[in-house]
Amino acid sequence: MFLFFSICLFNRGFANTLVNYQPFYGEMDTVRKIGDVVIASNELTKGLQDLDAFDVYNNTMYIVNKKRLLQIDLNNGAITTNKTINGFLANLLMPNLYVSNLKVVNDGFWVTILNNLYFISTTGVVKKVYHTYRFFYTFNTANDNLLVTTMDSVELISKSGKRLSVLQFPLTSGNGWIHSTTGLYYNAIEQDSIAAIEATGKNVISTKRYAPLAEMKTIKEPYVSYVSDKYFVVIPYATRNVISLVLKNDFPKRVYKSFSIKGCTPDHNQVEMEEDIPRFRTTYEGDRFFVAAIARGHLRIFSFIP
Repeated sequence: MFLFFSICLFNRGFANTLVNYQPFYGEMDTVRKIGDVVIASNELTKGLQDLDAFDVYNNTMYIVNKKRLLQIDLNNGAITTNKTINGFLANLLMPNLYVSNLKVVNDGFWVTILNNLYFISTTGVVKKVYHTYRFFYTFNTANDNLLVTTMDSVELISKSGKRLSVLQFPLTSGNGWIHSTTGLYYNAIEQDSIAAIEATGKNVISTKRYAPLAEMKTIKEPYVSYVSDKYFVVIPYATRNVISLVLKNDFPKRVYKSFSIKGCTPDHNQVEMEEDIPRFRTTYEGDRFFVAAIARGHLRIFSFIP
């Protein structure tokens, strides 16, 4: 950990600042505005088009922007880059490869690139851990193991790359997987039930079903942005101006609490380019949720406490 933070401090020489955070009072509950940057005007964020490779760990937001790993301090909005990890990312440019998923842990970074899973230590040591014959859609840590998804299966693997269990899953699409604190969640269309997948017992992959999103009548065009241990986090797909928390036991009938946000509504061209995967990401750490959104040329970052 000392080395990891040393790297971060070293890279402060490359820092830019989003904005100093300030309270942002919406129409419903309090949201803290951490940062707002014009993407094209910041040397580190220039060219950022999506939030696919995104995570929050130890009060820092991480976003892969092509050949750079952005590190955003969630206390003050300062944005830096990590030269050690950037060396690995730079080597992906020649064959036109890119990081599709990112998970930050205590001693490094888990990333997927096409059908390969890598672990990059904080010192820059790269290890290819796992290979499949299908494109990786998403993955999540599961205790001391990993749950990874492809087009037609969910696999439980050890962190050393040993396959422990496989669940054959009906053909899926990349835009159906929902990011979550634990396990994996999938919802292809609003009329289908939401599948929850987790690792239980002795390397067993189990599934549970939640009601279809179509049964939620209180939100227009509901889209599940994230699932925590207690809540489904739901936004209206087109406007993205309200974040609603729905207790899992109440889903999808009753909204527990809502938070108003501003500046996250995309224009028509952005919606057309997104292909049903909003440039809007939510995650949870400690006692609060964090939101990153790309809209109208800005990267905006918020947090709120449920």
